[in-house]
Amino acid sequence: MDRKKDKAYKVDLSGNKFSCSCKMFERIGLLCKHVLWVLKDRGFHEIPREYLLDRWRKCATCRPIFNVVGIILLADCLSIENHQSKISELWTEVFTSASLVEDNEKFGDEVLELLRSFNEKLMISVNRGKSKKQES
Repeated sequence: MDRKKDKAYKVDLSGNKFSCSCKMFERIGLLCKHVLWVLKDRGFHEIPREYLLDRWRKCATCRPIFNVVGIILLADCLSIENHQSKISELWTEVFTSASLVEDNEKFGDEVLELLRSFNEKLMISVNRGKSKKQES
């Protein structure tokens, strides 16, 4: 019963699936307060992992918006926290640099040239690693 809205909601905890008649999780991907209260009442100390969607986690901003062919996808590496932290820091630096050079064309060109040059080195290194694996 939601006393603020004077409305009753049905929470179903059958099996390993949680649902509420308000359908908040289905609509926006967040468990509603009705389910959370029932979980708390039933003695749950953690929200099951399948109800913590990636888009609501800190690591959501760590992932690239696009995939570059030949590069290891970040999604494959997220289980390694140290690596995840470094990737997150890298994206932060890239976005910070981009916002800082927004009004300064000279520095924008310099940052872009540095990134392109470094990406070339990375691609050469990645391709060497692939060819060594194919030889083995």
